[in-house]
Amino acid sequence: MKSISTIATALVAFLLFASASVAAASITFPDVLEVHNDVPSQGANTFEFNKGRQLIELTYRDIFADNADDSGAWIKSDPLYLTLELAADAHYRITLPNIDSEQEARAFIQRPKVTLIGSDGQVEPLALLNHQELMAMIWISK
Repeated sequence: MKSISTIATALVAFLLFASASVAAASITFPDVLEVHNDVPSQGANTFEFNKGRQLIELTYRDIFADNADDSGAWIKSDPLYLTLELAADAHYRITLPNIDSEQEARAFIQRPKVTLIGSDGQVEPLALLNHQELMAMIWISK
């Protein structure tokens, strides 16, 4: 009797795992965006999320050097938030506009916009929210 119970438990665990992995979506982020969510990683910058509406906390961080002798200046944002709807078993890629200078990085942080590219080729521009904008969005949605 105990072995049937063990087999049933193992089968239920397998089915739960299989259904969870089927419903997952993955997103690849550029190196300069750090993901702060506690989600499984599939590699250096690819993370797995459940399907459906997601709130992802990110930080932009990059270094810029004016010349070869310069050790560079780190540009880092406060937390930024991305809200999006993910489909099951889909892979997405986040891209940034070209940011080649410290000034462009600061401008990006002031008005952060990214592009979401789906595995089906669909392209969707998205704005990242700062903390205040996120709180306002949550307050308005109540």
